[in-house]
Amino acid sequence: MDSALSNLMYMIKKYYEKPVYVFLDEYDAPIQEGYLNDYYDKIISFMQTFMGSAFKGNLALKQGLITGVTRVSGADLFSSFNNLSVCSVIETKYSQYFGFTKEEVQDLLKKYYLFSKYNDVKKMYDGYLFGKTNIYNPWSILSYLSNEEHSLVTYWSNTGGTNIVKKLIENSSIFIKDKFEKLLLDNSLDNIKINKNLVLTEVEGEDIWSFLIYAGYLTPIKYIDADRFITLKIPNKEIYNNLSDIIIQWFNKRVNNNSLLSEALMLGNMEILKKEFENIVINSFSYYDVTETHDEYFYHAFVLGLLTSANLTVESNKEYGYGRPDILGYNKDYCFVFELKKCSDNIDEMIEQAFNQIEEKKYYAKYMDRKVYKIVIVFNGKKCKLEYRDK
Repeated sequence: MDSALSNLMYMIKKYYEKPVYVFLDEYDAPIQEGYLNDYYDKIISFMQTFMGSAFKGNLALKQGLITGVTRVSGADLFSSFNNLSVCSVIETKYSQYFGFTKEEVQDLLKKYYLFSKYNDVKKMYDGYLFGKTNIYNPWSILSYLSNEEHSLVTYWSNTGGTNIVKKLIENSSIFIKDKFEKLLLDNSLDNIKINKNLVLTEVEGEDIWSFLIYAGYLTPIKYIDADRFITLKIPNKEIYNNLSDIIIQWFNKRVNNNSLLSEALMLGNMEILKKEFENIVINSFSYYDVTETHDEYFYHAFVLGLLTSANLTVESNKEYGYGRPDILGYNKDYCFVFELKKCSDNIDEMIEQAFNQIEEKKYYAKYMDRKVYKIVIVFNGKKCKLEYRDK
């Protein structure tokens, strides 16, 4: 079985009396499945022979093209190949072939009489910068065109690569959780170093950003220096929707939530909420070893993770009233407006300023038909103080 491709190549060459071109698409898909399903070492052993016999010293081979999300390092899959040339999405060479260009998308939309939807399509599926070429997601464009209703929805989440991204994010260190939150809030991350030689079993810490680039979840928008320190962004609305769902699920699993807090929110019992929240912070932050180096994004992510599993509709930094509340959650009976602050001193003064901000900005204006609670949480390292007022 592991020599099947090589044997097929020799048969084709013998029959047609010509050397063979081999196109191996998504070579790393079985490797990812092995990682997800606990047979990584076995699939690596198989692929070493399967690919090695096909691409190393094979007299039937004319040329080969291998595509995949990552170049699997540390497994000797490529080390012995002859004349191997690697072109990734951060390289200029062949960058226009990683997806559809603007001109190609416009031509396709015209053929389907959908050119009037171009701006919406661009917002949903554009945004990748491969080398120096602006690229659209080809899978999503084709899915959009083949959809009878031509719905502008998230098609990328139905691809097989989503599972590996979920697992790698779930396995990520809690100490980069604040960066994920910053990514969702600001849509960008600065000063990220790229690792070209990822090993699936060793992706940890900052390596997750490199994998997300190669997997199509992030794209570079600026190179800072020759060592590949770059600025990253989420390329488009489709990926933002997909990635935010994955990250929120991760927040929920990693945060030490319990039923008392959820019940307090459902019943609008602020005293239980205050007591239980401060108790969760004490226990969770001692586990996460929070330090003063964390900024408000970390705390924002922590609170967001708690609330999204509390049977509320939760929205983060969305425009309400005259501004953007940090977090707003609501159900049929209550509206909770959360304002989060980091403070080292004058906590009471900071709390009063936050309540004034909520009132001046009228964040709760849309939900005046419900009981409104204004909630201010001030963090100082592992300590926090929660205060609330009703409207």
